[in-house]
Amino acid sequence: AMKIWALDTLPSLEEVQPEPALLARAADIPLTSQMEMQRCPGQRSYCHKIGQGCGGPQHRQAWEEFRTELDHDDLQAMARHFVEDQCRDLTPERRAASAQFVLLLVTTGLELLRGVAVLLHSLEVEQCWAWDLNGERPGETYTAAWCVKRVLSQILHGMTRSEWVPDVSNRALGGYDCCARHEGCLEYFALVAGRRERWYSLAPCMHWVCYA
Repeated sequence: AMKIWALDTLPSLEEVQPEPALLARAADIPLTSQMEMQRCPGQRSYCHKIGQGCGGPQHRQAWEEFRTELDHDDLQAMARHFVEDQCRDLTPERRAASAQFVLLLVTTGLELLRGVAVLLHSLEVEQCWAWDLNGERPGETYTAAWCVKRVLSQILHGMTRSEWVPDVSNRALGGYDCCARHEGCLEYFALVAGRRERWYSLAPCMHWVCYA
């Protein structure tokens, strides 16, 4: 797949979603692949949070606010922030070209971004694991699939900060998105919250543990 610094047109929804074979086996992704996923401690799925945070019908007004409230300078600043945060290892020329692709996404590509969020909102956590892995496997870094979900996460953060959508973070909800099959899971995460620890994700339930 082409890298974002070489793209000057928007990808289709089909081009950024996981391949059918990966979707079909999402609930049984092997442990070795889980280590490559885009993950956040305390969340069972990075992409599921995006869908729940800004992909529902109740979030339609938030997308309209994003479209109308942010001017071109705001969107350019957003694209610059993205590459400063996510593309630090690239050359200056590739960072600049990557910023142009991100700017394309948040201007003319809003329907694509919202389409991905809506699709994620319709999926169960286990189905979102395929999205968590897509774009993270060897050779997929800096592809459109890699970029889209990170831009969506940045948009969700901005929508939450602007109070256009409710805060669905673990901190705001007072709990952690863990596997309900383990009674002590929420209590354990609460004990270590806010400290810099090393987290591990268990298979197959995909909840997180941290060794103090």
